[in-house]
Order: sequence, then C-alpha cells, then structure tokens
Amino acid sequence: MSDVLRQLARVREARKLGAMARAQKQAALVAQAAAQNAAAQQGLQQTVSARSAHDAAVEQAVREDARSAVALLCGANAARLALDRAIVNAHVESTQTGTALAAEEVAQARAQRHVARANAKCEAVDRAEQRVVAAQRRAAEWQEEDAALEAQLARQLVSQKITA
Repeated sequence: MSDVLRQLARVREARKLGAMARAQKQAALVAQAAAQNAAAQQGLQQTVSARSAHDAAVEQAVREDARSAVALLCGANAARLALDRAIVNAHVESTQTGTALAAEEVAQARAQRHVARANAKCEAVDRAEQRVVAAQRRAAEWQEEDAALEAQLARQLVSQKITA
C-alpha cells in the first residue's frame, strides 16, 4: 500500500512539474509576443515619421520650383503610396500582434512572420526614400541644364541681334 501511495505522490509531483513547465512556457510566449508588439509599434512610429519627413520634403520642392516639382511628385507620389501601404500594414500587424497575446503558440509563429514583413517594409521605405533623393537630385540637374540652355539661347539671340 505504501508503494502505491509513493507512486501516487510521484505522479502528483510530475503533474505539478508539468503544469509549472507549461505555465513558464506560456509566460515566455506572452512576453515574446509583447516584445514583438512593441517592435511593431516602434516600426509603425518610424514609418509615420518617415512619411512626415517625406511630406515636408515634397512641400519644400513645390515651393522652390513648380516645374521641377512636377517631375519630383511623380516619384514622390509612388513613394507616398508605398509609405501609406506600410502604415496600414504596420497597423494591421500591430493589431494582429495584440490579438496574438491570447493565442500563445500560434502567436509565436505569426509574430515571426510579421517581423520578417516589417523588415521588408522598412527596406521598402528605405528604397522609397532613396528614390525621392534621386528624384530631387535629377530635378536639380534638370534645373541646371535648363539654366545653361537658357543662357546659351540668350547668348545666341544676342549674337544674332549683333550680327543683324
């Protein structure tokens, strides 16, 4: 009888240890999901900040030269659309990560996919910013070319008037 009682005590102890291990695993999953949610929120904030900086650059370009702004806006609009999509996607990811706190193991796999998507989106934002900088550079080059052509045309007109 005492062997049976000892075995029962071992089984109870094993069950307690198993329950404690499951509770620790769930707590770790919840903490990981919370950290991923914070990372998604930070990514969302960075994307919103990038969009604000982009909007300010577009406004400055419009004020400086309307003609070059038209060419710049073509690229900037595409970049802004990409930023808008990134904001929406980051918001969706943030919402999904918040929901994932309740679904421990499913949330862990989903959060890993969201981190990969967020990295891709950050790279897309970087590429969009590089395109905006390149468009601004091209617009400045076009302005310089226009000024040189206008000066050359003016010299030609002056020389034609002198010869006439």
